[in-house]
Amino acid sequence: SRGALQDATFAQLALTIRKEGIEFVPVNDGSFQFPSPEFYRKVEGGDIAIAGLAIEVGPSLAKAYQAILSILALPFAPHGSSGILDRQVAQICQRFRSMEDSPQKRSLLHLLHPQTPMT
Repeated sequence: SRGALQDATFAQLALTIRKEGIEFVPVNDGSFQFPSPEFYRKVEGGDIAIAGLAIEVGPSLAKAYQAILSILALPFAPHGSSGILDRQVAQICQRFRSMEDSPQKRSLLHLLHPQTPMT
């Protein structure tokens, strides 16, 4: 998770998720450090440069990050007991199943694999 919010690929994905209204399932391994309000202000103002992105996307990127991080992430403890892992994976899978036939799922698959026909 460290540095994810300053990674160009993640930033592009965040912008696309927000623009296209794509549903996703965030998972928190417990090590993610949520950004401060100051971080959002710096992204919005273009004070934090992300390789490959124009400074003008700062306001949109700040909003995209805020939207993504406002969704309740499901816990995942990779070093937990097998019982804990089983429960956590079941919760994650349940959230995926609830999204199974959504148009957003098909849109994301098409964005990642454009050669795949949309049904």
